[in-house]
Amino acid sequence: MKNLGLVLIACIMVIGMNSCTSGGSGTSFSGKGTQINGAITGAANLQAFLDKIQFDNSNTVVSTVPIDGSGKFEMSIPDGIEAGIYRLRIGAIKTMLIFDGSEKGVAITGDLATMQKGEITIEGSKPSAEFSKMVKDVQAGTMTLDEVNDYAKSSTNVLSAALASRSLLGVNEKYLGTVQSIAGKMTASMPGTQYTKDFAQYASQLGQQIAAQKVKQRIQVGQPAPDIKLDSPDGKSYALSELKGKVVLLDFWASWCGPCRKANPHVVDLYDKYNKQGFEVFSVSLDGINPRARGGKSPDQLAQQLASSKQRWIQAIEKDNLKWKYHVSDLQHWKSAPAGVYGVSGIPRTFMIDKNGVIAAVNPRGAALEVELKKLL
Repeated sequence: MKNLGLVLIACIMVIGMNSCTSGGSGTSFSGKGTQINGAITGAANLQAFLDKIQFDNSNTVVSTVPIDGSGKFEMSIPDGIEAGIYRLRIGAIKTMLIFDGSEKGVAITGDLATMQKGEITIEGSKPSAEFSKMVKDVQAGTMTLDEVNDYAKSSTNVLSAALASRSLLGVNEKYLGTVQSIAGKMTASMPGTQYTKDFAQYASQLGQQIAAQKVKQRIQVGQPAPDIKLDSPDGKSYALSELKGKVVLLDFWASWCGPCRKANPHVVDLYDKYNKQGFEVFSVSLDGINPRARGGKSPDQLAQQLASSKQRWIQAIEKDNLKWKYHVSDLQHWKSAPAGVYGVSGIPRTFMIDKNGVIAAVNPRGAALEVELKKLL
């Protein structure tokens, strides 16, 4: 995703650990709270900020301290650090930290010039070192996304897993199951938290985005047109595949759609002009009950509303003189199954299909419709 270049460092301490040592300095941390010590080359006389952040990038400043002339700073959290995702900021440079809430002390060393590239050390936490190495290796191209996926699936820290999957795995159907699994783990281990809510929303949106990508990949010029088989107003079933051998305009429309109704006379003219040469129209109506209008209605009321909608569909066919017989609908309005398959989010929406059942043009309208039609006949 966007954050591939963002350095992510998980600081996960072993439950029950009472202290850790800050590598070369020999300093030890103990007591009730949490202390974060840093030694950052190139950061002399700046300020260090620690923000607690959410997956939506909202943040709260937890601590702000000066950095001395040798690049060292100390942050003290008297009541102890809360479990969560954090960001250390020094000037414009940022690095990510993950705490599980058991930390007594954290020692951070590095160089400001390369810190954001992952060249930073957090001592006393093996998972942090592993996580940091993972991010650096991904950036260097020495670690595959499959290996990141394995890490996300096996990590015992659900926030580390969530951050790794969200930041590195991208929009990829191959890894969707991992993201959904992590969302389930968060619901079980962190119920009701903002992290859990935000990640669940991310997992849902990722699924929708991947589904939309799959539709786009399937519904494009040169791809076979997915079949549609639905009933006409008189209950007769028609399938798009029955029309192979003809040039077909697949037209998604509805009686309530003004632009659709305005476009209908032109389609009728083309039908009259080219039908005998092998041109056919297959119309899919998005009539039915708008999903937003279903709430609070009894089954009888819904049945009456559906019957009225069907009657408006029939009347529109007659009024607009849509003389071809291939009129179908599942009367599900925006939840129309064929509309979902074809990625239709607005109407009118048309697809020109050649004699072999292959999509030849997407949404040809107006004068372009006849141009595309003549190419195929």
